Amino acid sequence: MKQKIILATMMVLLGGAAMVQADLAEFNAINAAARAARERGDNAAYLANARKLAGITPGHPSLQIALARGMALDGDAAGAVTQLNRIADLGLSFRASDDAAFQKLKNDPGFVAAAERLAANGKGLGRGKGIIRLGLTGGSEGVAWSEPMKSFLMGASGSIFSYKLDGKEPAKAIAKAGGTQILGIRPDRASHSFLVCVNEEDGSNSAVVRHNESSGKIEATYKLPMPNALCNDIALLKNGSFAVTDSNNGVFHLVDGKLEPLALTTPVYQPNGIASDPDKNRLYVAHAGGVVVQDLATGKSRELAVSGTVIGGIDGMVWHKGSLIGVQNPRGAANRLLRMTPDADGQSAKVDVLLVGTDFPGEATTVAVAGDEAFVIGANKQADGEREEPILIRAPL
Repeated sequence: MKQKIILATMMVLLGGAAMVQADLAEFNAINAAARAARERGDNAAYLANARKLAGITPGHPSLQIALARGMALDGDAAGAVTQLNRIADLGLSFRASDDAAFQKLKNDPGFVAAAERLAANGKGLGRGKGIIRLGLTGGSEGVAWSEPMKSFLMGASGSIFSYKLDGKEPAKAIAKAGGTQILGIRPDRASHSFLVCVNEEDGSNSAVVRHNESSGKIEATYKLPMPNALCNDIALLKNGSFAVTDSNNGVFHLVDGKLEPLALTTPVYQPNGIASDPDKNRLYVAHAGGVVVQDLATGKSRELAVSGTVIGGIDGMVWHKGSLIGVQNPRGAANRLLRMTPDADGQSAKVDVLLVGTDFPGEATTVAVAGDEAFVIGANKQADGEREEPILIRAPL
């Protein structure tokens, strides 16, 4: 879902550097310095700040790519090629051969080979079961499956829409959203309601809004308390509570009818997708560097360890039968739909790639699960090349 884009980079597996903790203000300051250096063409300063960020938030694919770009622009051809091969080793894909940063390397055999590996990683797996056109005229980012309503819920043009999987009619508006920008949606079966993250484009009115399941009427509004808030995604917790990501300020949870900060012992940067495992009372928060696991009983948190790939930059995320299903859509890199299955202790996870690259006809943001299938909401360019048509991309789990 929508969030600030980091215009810098991170390193993963680069010399085994240890992760460094920093507060959000420090992270944002370094990020701003890296962005400014890049905009004025100061590649040395850009790389210096990028390496600082690398120690704070390892694991974001587009930032891995940014590091390769920075090396190439700074004249380190060998370093850039080495980094491109590391990116390929992680199973990631982007169009390196078309990227302006690497044009001076286009005749370098090492670069050509690395670019071919990266392109091959983006070839689809062919597991998709087609796309579903929703009949929406406006863009949509959030999607959720409501079992009681037997419908998908999604937001567009300031309203909440429902869509039945039988496809007999297009999506229809069922409620005004309480805000113009609609991101995460989460049905709350126990209270016969659904929760919606709303924001205004000017940064005001960032809140979670509760709608009655039957009538669509607004039952409650829970304002995010921090300035410059961005309500992004929602996870249900025990006892009727919920947690929500504010991508600019952290994670919050409902306490006595108000949203209060949820203290994590592991920092998160630009948190986005969020999901809970109610059986083990754990909360999973996707952020720029990966996924943080919060043990709600002890209040302790940790990064979810994975091997062979990176899981930073995940957008929408849901919990399904012991696994996290998440959409990884970092800027500049190929989309991936991932299944991350944590071990019994929630320390590490096995990662399976379900869809990648050309399996997606266009952009992808969030995911819902109905039965044993995943449905990724995204957008496909229409014939005029300007407007985007919201679609669901269907895949077995």
